[in-house]
Amino acid sequence: MIEQCAALESKSNIELRSLYEQRGFPAEEGLTRQNILDLLCKVVVWEALPLVELRSECALVDNLSSKDNPRIISANAQRRELVEFLLLDKCADVYESRGIPARRIGSLKASAKLAEKVASLRSASLDMLQEDCKKLGVPCDPLSREAVVETLCQEALWQVHSKLLG
Repeated sequence: MIEQCAALESKSNIELRSLYEQRGFPAEEGLTRQNILDLLCKVVVWEALPLVELRSECALVDNLSSKDNPRIISANAQRRELVEFLLLDKCADVYESRGIPARRIGSLKASAKLAEKVASLRSASLDMLQEDCKKLGVPCDPLSREAVVETLCQEALWQVHSKLLG
């Protein structure tokens, strides 16, 4: 663990930000190098913890009974789920401040993808938005640009939920 954190410290700011975003953490203004290092080192620690201690770490954040799934899965799969839960806890507020219901989605990667889609929709031209509506069979002609964006954002959220429930 110490070696992995030391290796992180030797990386450039661009490399650290890339690793941070690859993990699904949201891009944030004012995020310092030390903030990124702290979070990435926490991930290294979480991934190395014995499963029992990882469950205890999750219990500190939330009632673990909601994460304690009775289905039979491997220890590695349980570890991935618990680390994902802790990662989501660390950045859910940022996503939710942007209108992405990360806690309800329950997946950091799905929240990150939805955030990208929403940002793309918000920056798209009205023509592109209307084209997206036509592809989806969603009426949008009498709507304002903002209403079209909101409609497409809700559709994107629905798509995320349907894939997760799928």
